[in-house]
Amino acid sequence: MVDITTLKELVNSSGVTQKEVDSWTKVVLNEYNKLGESIPDGHAWNSGKIVHVRECQRIVAEEGGELGLCDFDITIVGFVLFVHDIGRLVEAERVLRKQKSEWRHGHDSVLVLEGLDITNHSPLWEAMLFAIEHHSDPARPKQDNVSDAAYTLLMLLRDFDKMAGFKSASKYTEDPEYKRQQIDANWPSQRSIDQTWGEEKRTIEPVSMLDLFESFKNLVRNDCSSYEAYMLQYLAWVFDVEFPFILREILRDGGPLTVLRYLQRQLPEPQFVRIQNTVDLFVRQKAIQ
Repeated sequence: MVDITTLKELVNSSGVTQKEVDSWTKVVLNEYNKLGESIPDGHAWNSGKIVHVRECQRIVAEEGGELGLCDFDITIVGFVLFVHDIGRLVEAERVLRKQKSEWRHGHDSVLVLEGLDITNHSPLWEAMLFAIEHHSDPARPKQDNVSDAAYTLLMLLRDFDKMAGFKSASKYTEDPEYKRQQIDANWPSQRSIDQTWGEEKRTIEPVSMLDLFESFKNLVRNDCSSYEAYMLQYLAWVFDVEFPFILREILRDGGPLTVLRYLQRQLPEPQFVRIQNTVDLFVRQKAIQ
């Protein structure tokens, strides 16, 4: 169950101090810089990831109070947001070496964190590792035997990650250089076989993704063989937002609308109508004004 109170209690009882978090942040920042040295400057996940995680931290600092988080709660959630995508740099390096991975970048982030000299054995630390590990799962993870506090931290991470991600909607849909970086970073193995994979094709490919979208399902990035499908996958993030306040802010900020306008420009009318009708239905069901 998602319960902010249980997370606040876990933070308060952890014994972790601001000084410790500041120290962890410096160590992680150094590791970001170190890992980034082996990745080409134009790669989407080089400097782009540090910009993204800093934006995540900024947003939780501004908006966390609306969810009942206090100053040090925000510090802890902010640190988790700061470290959550460091595994993307490990993934990028592995791809550049043409090595395959059997796990998602959340697991890589945990491996990086566990390899640094900042390990803490408190229940809060374990909750942080759980959240980082599973933030990149395509579908919402089941709670199973995880505490309410750890599950709440995971949901906060996933939601603030999406909130920050939607702030880049204009780059994803209007910036040719940014689009090219995304295409090259996301599907290198597919493009080594089919050079058209991930390109703009003025259609959702595979078209079966429209059926999943109409069922409010998350879409899998690796399955997107057209850039328009990738943007549909991006838009489908709204279906997985846990906190009503964050969903309202995402929609109010206009990122999903920017993606919708892109899809309207790119797609045949019947495909776009299906997407628009699904979004309208979702908004009505959520009673979002």
